[in-house]
Amino acid sequence: MLNEGYREYVVSSLERYWKNKNVYILGLPVPTATWPTKESEPPEICEVKLPTWAQDLGIDGCLIVPRWATESELWHQTDWFGAIFWFLNCEAERAYEKKNGPIHSYSFRLRHWDERIWERAWVNRMAMFLRRWASYTLKQPEESLFGPLPFTKIWLTHDVDAVHKTLAIRIKQAVFCCFNSVRFLLSGRLSAALTKGKQALRFLFGRSEDYCHLLDKIACMEEKAAVRGIFLLYAGNKKRKNLLSAWLFDPSYDIKTGCLKKTIVKLAQAGWSIGLHQSYHSWKYCNDMTVEKARMEDSLGMPVTMCRQHWLRFSWRDTWQAQAVAGLKVDFTLGFNDRTGFRNAAAIMAKPCISQSNEIINIDTVPLVLMDSHLYDYSLSDEDARLAKMKAIIDEVYAVRGQASILWHPHTLSSDYNWGQGFEQLLNIIKEKVENEILDTRTSAT
Repeated sequence: MLNEGYREYVVSSLERYWKNKNVYILGLPVPTATWPTKESEPPEICEVKLPTWAQDLGIDGCLIVPRWATESELWHQTDWFGAIFWFLNCEAERAYEKKNGPIHSYSFRLRHWDERIWERAWVNRMAMFLRRWASYTLKQPEESLFGPLPFTKIWLTHDVDAVHKTLAIRIKQAVFCCFNSVRFLLSGRLSAALTKGKQALRFLFGRSEDYCHLLDKIACMEEKAAVRGIFLLYAGNKKRKNLLSAWLFDPSYDIKTGCLKKTIVKLAQAGWSIGLHQSYHSWKYCNDMTVEKARMEDSLGMPVTMCRQHWLRFSWRDTWQAQAVAGLKVDFTLGFNDRTGFRNAAAIMAKPCISQSNEIINIDTVPLVLMDSHLYDYSLSDEDARLAKMKAIIDEVYAVRGQASILWHPHTLSSDYNWGQGFEQLLNIIKEKVENEILDTRTSAT
């Protein structure tokens, strides 16, 4: 059930699209639909055709909304505020978790869900529609009423999961290679299956490699592209090291190690941001997060406010609450491990809201829409298809002038993985997009 005040929350969350002109958006004649007493499983989605003066804001002239939010699938009989709230706070996923427990970040567990939900930044497109609708109603040009659309913001992030090749890393990556070898074999691609099998053996038994220097390599590549990324580091939860899962999944390094500490401090002084990469088991424990945050701050001598949960371990009920109590301010966890896309149908930094209580959690959340393993570990795509997928996701973020994060792990630039070319392509795409957006803004201003 949705409490009163959800419209104000929605308009405030998307304020970057109307720049303190909230009154015009709240004044639109948007109907109020009846919020369902129980979420359908899987959620029911339908298309709403936009009016002729706004069809460019949709996909094939349409936006998708939860079925309960619209009457007769007509745009003027659709509760756009309710639909935005529902998507932005993943009400259907929250209901699923309450019944079945956390999926953490694996979309395959949401069986038979309509994948269109995750393919576009529908929330942003709805915001752009409301902006267009208000200016159309008031018979004023959009830019005159609300100013130009906001600049796109992409946070390029790097989870530092490894600084050297450990037995745990050998096992994990060899398993991924074997898994994909079987997938290739089942799809009839025998040559690719054999190549993946050889990669598994080479990774498992090949020589050890140092990954620490790759942080400097990433920084050099980003500097050439005029980008400053965020390095998120593990700060160790020693009391759980006796667990097999912690040994297998948590990074093995110590944040206080001389070489790593020296490199991170140097990068921070040069303008790169530093954040916390919480341990595998910390996803619902604010005490663990508090200890890890304090340990990192003590070691590096700098405040730490940004974070992402390791392995994207996440619960709607617990994780953000725990992060906020631990004193963290920005989280980059909200995404899927096994696919690209927009988990909450949005590319926007926003504070989560709990519908039943109207409680707003005091942490800014930034969606994760793309990471390296989406392209290389979870996909059987070739280089051209990987490049096309990167472009498609980034194109969508820029099309809606959104805010989102992308993750590329530093150790994947090593010869063990050879994913460095993909990172270089990513930087080139972002650089070109930034330049084009600046040029478009200057052109429209004249």
